[in-house]
Amino acid sequence: MHLLTQSALLRALGWSLFNSLWQMALLWLFYRIILSVFRTASAHARHGLAFLFLMIGVVSSLLTFFYQYIFSDAQAGMNPGPDGIFLAGNFLGANFWQTGRELIDQALPYCSFVYLLVLTFLFIRYCNQYFQSRQLKSQGLSRIQPISRASNFA
Repeated sequence: MHLLTQSALLRALGWSLFNSLWQMALLWLFYRIILSVFRTASAHARHGLAFLFLMIGVVSSLLTFFYQYIFSDAQAGMNPGPDGIFLAGNFLGANFWQTGRELIDQALPYCSFVYLLVLTFLFIRYCNQYFQSRQLKSQGLSRIQPISRASNFA
């Protein structure tokens, strides 16, 4: 389990997934505001706008992932000192936010691992269903007898 907690890839994936929640929520809010302003927009324009916001969300998630992966080593060994973001004199709840960030940072590799396991399970299930449907399409099919066709429509 020590390898799991020290994995920069899992930590970066966890932060990327965690940040994508608020990023996509913010994009959805912008989308709803724009739609409320332009109520008469065509379906094509709404679809294009939704696609644009989805692509912005994907790009922001990828940028978050790469940023966290590249700078994870620098952040892991960094102890917030007087120049850190969370200063007790500047922010009343600094200790609360720092503790919360540390707890999230410790839990994210495990959450990422579980996420990848679920994703693998769903992919295997999808492949199994795909191959079963292909098998149904190609095997065991025969033409329906003309007498059966006529009785079904009568």
